[in-house]
Amino acid sequence: MQFKKKFILYICLYAIISGADKENKLDKLKKMDANGDGTISREEFRGNNEQFSKTDHNQDGKLDAADFTAGKKGAKNKGGIDYSAMFIQMDKNNDQKLSADEFTGKPEMFTKLDIDSSGFITVDELDSIKKKFLQGRDEDKKEILPDTIELKSGIVFKKIGSRELALDIYRQKGLVFKKSPALVFIHGGGFKSGSRLKVYTGKEAILKPLLQKGIQFVSIDYRLTSDGTSTLLECTTDCLDALRYLVKNSPALGIDPGKIAVWGSSAGGHLALMCALASDRFAGDDDFKKTAFKVKCCVDWFGPVDFTDFSVWAGRNKEDVETEEGQIALFGKTLSEDKNLFTSLSPISYISRKNPPVLLIHGDKDNVVPCEHSRKYYAAAKKSRAKAEYIEVKNSGHGFKAFNAEISPSAADLNKKTLDFLLRHLK
Repeated sequence: MQFKKKFILYICLYAIISGADKENKLDKLKKMDANGDGTISREEFRGNNEQFSKTDHNQDGKLDAADFTAGKKGAKNKGGIDYSAMFIQMDKNNDQKLSADEFTGKPEMFTKLDIDSSGFITVDELDSIKKKFLQGRDEDKKEILPDTIELKSGIVFKKIGSRELALDIYRQKGLVFKKSPALVFIHGGGFKSGSRLKVYTGKEAILKPLLQKGIQFVSIDYRLTSDGTSTLLECTTDCLDALRYLVKNSPALGIDPGKIAVWGSSAGGHLALMCALASDRFAGDDDFKKTAFKVKCCVDWFGPVDFTDFSVWAGRNKEDVETEEGQIALFGKTLSEDKNLFTSLSPISYISRKNPPVLLIHGDKDNVVPCEHSRKYYAAAKKSRAKAEYIEVKNSGHGFKAFNAEISPSAADLNKKTLDFLLRHLK
C-alpha cells in the first residue's frame, strides 16, 4: 500500500510539470516550492490557472500531497482522474513494480522513473526520487534575509506530548528591545497546511518599515487538522497560547504586552480574529492559566468569520463546510450535533464595542472564502459600533489574485493601507 501511495504521488508530481524539456523536472518542482513548506501556492505554480484549479482538489489555494493523492479513496479530482484506480490498472500482477508494458504513461516518463534501467519501476527507485526531490530542503529551511534583520527561530512555546510548537521572531539589528510593540503573523492553508517558516519573503513592503521602527515580527506554529487528530479548536487554542507565551515572557523578549497586534491571511485571518476577539474564551496550556492578554489591533486578509450561516459560503468553488464530512474534518462534529461549538469558533459571535480595531481586506471575486464573510462582519461591526474598517478589492480572487482584470486597489496600495493601519495602532 505504501508503494501505491508513493507511486501515485510522484507520478502526479511529474505529470504537473510535464513538458519541461530544458530543465530537470524534479529541480523545477522543487523550485516551485519556493518557501520550502511542502506545498505549492498559486503564485509558485508555473502552469496556468486551469491546471492549478484541476490539481487543487481540496480547493485550499495550495497544492500538497492530499491534492496529488486525492483519488486514493476512489474520489476523482476535477480533472476526472482516479489515481488509485490508475495504479491498480497499471500494476496488473500486483508485484509492487511496474514494467514498461504495464506503465500507461509516456515512454520518456517511464525512462526517467526507471533509474537503473532495469525495465521496472521499483520502490527503491521511487524512494530515490523522493530523496532527490527533498534534497537541499534542510539547507533551505533558513530564510535568506537582509543583513539588517536578525531571526530568532524555533523558540518553543508549547508542548503536546512529544510534539513541540515553535515561533520565530524577526528583529531589526542594532536596536535595543526593552518594551517594543510586536506583530504576530498567523499563516493560512485551510487549517490543514502551511508553515510559520519563511514568511518575511513577499511581505517586505509591510515588514521592512515595521522592523525599522523597532516593532518585532513574530510568526507562529499551530496544529493542523491534517495530522488526523486536531480540529479547529486546537488550531485556535494554539494561537492563543502563542500570544500568552509572548505576554508571559515579554520582559525577556523585550515586548510590550500592551502593544501586540495580530495579522493573518485566509485561515490565518480567522485565527487572528479569534485571538483579537476571544482571547479569554478558550483555556489552553496549563503554563498559561494565569496569563491574560488583549491585542492592540487585528488585520484579517480574506478569512472566514461564520461557520453557522451557509449563505456566506455561497459562490464557493467547492462544498465542504456545508457537508457533514467537511464539518467533521474541521470541527470533529457536525453542526447539528454541536451548534454551540461552531458558534464559539466563529469570530462574528464576538463582535462588540469593546473589540480592538480590525481591518478586513477581501477580494470581491474570492471563490475560496467568499467576500460575504467580511461584508457580514463589517455590517455587524457597524451595527454594534465596533471598530472596524473594510476594503473590498475589485477583480480580486483569493489571495488578491487578479480575476480577468487588474485588482483595485493595487497590491502596493493594499500593503500600504495595511502598514498604515498597523503603525497607527502600534505607535
